[in-house]
Parts: sequence; C-alpha cells; structure tokens
Amino acid sequence: YKGEVIKDSRLGIDLVEHTVNTLRKYKIRPILEGKEYLYFDESEFGTDPYGMKLKRELGKRRLTIEGEWRKWEIYKYACDTTGADREPCFKELEEYYDFMIHNERVVEIVPKGCHKGTGILEVCKYLGVDVKDTIAFGDSANDIGMLETAGLSVVVGNGSEAAKAHADYV
Repeated sequence: YKGEVIKDSRLGIDLVEHTVNTLRKYKIRPILEGKEYLYFDESEFGTDPYGMKLKRELGKRRLTIEGEWRKWEIYKYACDTTGADREPCFKELEEYYDFMIHNERVVEIVPKGCHKGTGILEVCKYLGVDVKDTIAFGDSANDIGMLETAGLSVVVGNGSEAAKAHADYV
C-alpha cells in the first residue's frame, strides 16, 4: 500500500542456521525463501526435476545456501521430505515454526503464528477494515490460515482437500 512495508517477519540468522542444520540432520532438503532470492544447494537438488526447474526459471534470483552462509534474508522454507524422518525434526523445531504439510513430500515451514491469515489481519488493521468484510481465495495447505481468518473463504474446485475443509464455498 503506497509502497509501504506493513510488517516484516524476516527470520534471524542464528535461527536460520540452526534450522538448516536441523533439517539436514533429519535428511530434509530445504529451500530458503526470501523476498528477492531463493536459496538451495545443487548437492541436494541438482538432478531433482523441481530443483532443475527452479534453477532454470530463477536464474540470478537463485543463490546457494552454502555460498551465502549466514547472509540469507528469508521468511520461510519449502522442504522436500522424501525419505526423511519428519516427525522428530518437526518436534525439535516446533517452538519456532508452524508446519504446512502439502503431502508426503512437500512441507512449508513458517514462523510460529505467521501465515496468510495474520497478513490479512495486519492489512485490515492498517486500513481500518473489519476482517469480516474480507474474502479469501485459495487452493492449498498454505492458504488454510487465510481461509480461516477471512470473513468469506473460497477454494477453487481443484484445490486440495485440506483447503476445501476450511472453505465457505468450493
């Protein structure tokens, strides 16, 4: 709104380092997501079709985790948990994060209590709008907080079953 940043929930460097090390300890492959860059390492995603697609599409907006060690500016993680030991990892990190489970392979990790719904609340507060006068459209697990928060929630027909469970309309 008018070029202003209403809220910035960037993760602290020490927490990111701890999280990356913890994820890797449990064989979870992280992608660190920032405002300008995505960070992931070729050693973890080199031949993975999704990793190759990201590398091709992001170009200079893709940096490596190792090459930018402790210089990251990130807000959340997207993780490939194929073959990983998810539950003990999530238990170890649960004091800091919420976990949006898309499927048996993909999990988004966001700061505790920070989701699209909290974004709606911040914008409503800033603009002086009642949250009951908002409408949210979504399709995925990462939309659930938003769907639960908005005055009216709509999920597209081909959206996930998890999202549909939180919709006023499909």
